[in-house]
Amino acid sequence: MISMGHGSPADASSRRRFLKQWQRETGIRFVTGLSRVMGSLPYALVLPGCAGLGLLGCVLCARDRRRVLRNLARAFPQAGRRARVELAGQVFVGMALNAMDGMRFLHRPVAELESLVDVRGGEYLMQAVESGRGAIVVTGHLGPWELFAAYFARFFPLSVVARPAKDARLEELLSRLRARFGVRVVREGDGRALVQLLKAGGLVGILCDQARKSEGTWVPFFGRPAWWPVGPAKLARLTGAALIVGGIRRVGWRRLEIVLRPPLDLGRAGAGPAGIQATTAEIARDLEGLVRESPSQWIWMYDPWRGAPVAAAETPARCGAGARG
Repeated sequence: MISMGHGSPADASSRRRFLKQWQRETGIRFVTGLSRVMGSLPYALVLPGCAGLGLLGCVLCARDRRRVLRNLARAFPQAGRRARVELAGQVFVGMALNAMDGMRFLHRPVAELESLVDVRGGEYLMQAVESGRGAIVVTGHLGPWELFAAYFARFFPLSVVARPAKDARLEELLSRLRARFGVRVVREGDGRALVQLLKAGGLVGILCDQARKSEGTWVPFFGRPAWWPVGPAKLARLTGAALIVGGIRRVGWRRLEIVLRPPLDLGRAGAGPAGIQATTAEIARDLEGLVRESPSQWIWMYDPWRGAPVAAAETPARCGAGARG
């Protein structure tokens, strides 16, 4: 008798792996080729095409679109469904434009970046450098975040904490981009190297909004408990480095703006685990403020609220961190 079934579970799993591998291969080839094209064209021609790709991605990537909408509903429960759908489209456009900004600089002169960027709060970083304390600059996946580090590496020795990309070719592209601007990489988990850099007065950049596997704590983020790494707070206390939250974002079509918040007051947060918790809550609050100012430019597909225990709802009261002055 001929079987009319759909194949074994092993066959289905093999097909899923093949499809995933094909999607990854296609994506890497597309990104590599597109970066060359975008690097050779004028900025004004590249922008509309990338915006169109972002809108196409919003239509085609249904699973990611649903994830973005779910997280937008958590962060902005007062907004109507129509407003969140519109914002979701802007998020996909923002992701395409931000990716384009990074990829273009694989082939554009590095000096061109300085002409595109305005900086607010740069004096806070200058004060940290001139004092010899070193600084930890904490940011998130906001705007073209690779260019956030790239901009400052043009003026100061700067290292970023990063884990290797899952695909070796994507890692090679990121390594090339960072090397062009002189950004050094410290692999995640190499605490000794970070301590040495900071005690020598260096600058360290840390992405802190996608750190599910890192040591962390539950702190308020958009009014809900979210998992946040405690590493930046611990490093600052151990080394005496300034702890600054900042980000980069698009302003209009053709300008980028870097915003740095005033350094966190570690003394006010207190000592011990409670102080670490309070400082981490302040980091989350400062980054939330930047995201609220430019919500279309944060990657809303990641869910920092996932898995929050019921007891964590009391986190704001336990943190004891007052409003920033």
